[in-house]
Amino acid sequence: MSLPGDRTIQSRTAKSAKKRSGGERRAGVRYACGLEAVCQVGPPGQVLRTTARIVDISVGGIGLILKERFKEGTQIMVRLLTTALARPLPVKVVHVVEIAPHFYLLGGAFTTPFSANELNKLVS
Repeated sequence: MSLPGDRTIQSRTAKSAKKRSGGERRAGVRYACGLEAVCQVGPPGQVLRTTARIVDISVGGIGLILKERFKEGTQIMVRLLTTALARPLPVKVVHVVEIAPHFYLLGGAFTTPFSANELNKLVS
């Protein structure tokens, strides 16, 4: 996914993380990641698909930058565009913040287990 002003977006994502740090809820170490992904939501026949860039990932959740705004509590499926992990990852949207016009930082929690072994395949 092409992001305008990547440095500006990175700066804003860091600022957003600082704002949230008072109520830190993460269970695992996050790893920076620049993989591309496809997110989808909706019932069969009405599925919305959008591309995303993964900014970080842990055994408990994922941070994504995307052009679609999903509401907190929405269940989405995230398919990483890599051969290191074939299965889609079910994610519950925990927070969303606009970091640039029409670009959103989404924080999500995995709703099924994501193993440390799977994580290591992605970040090594």
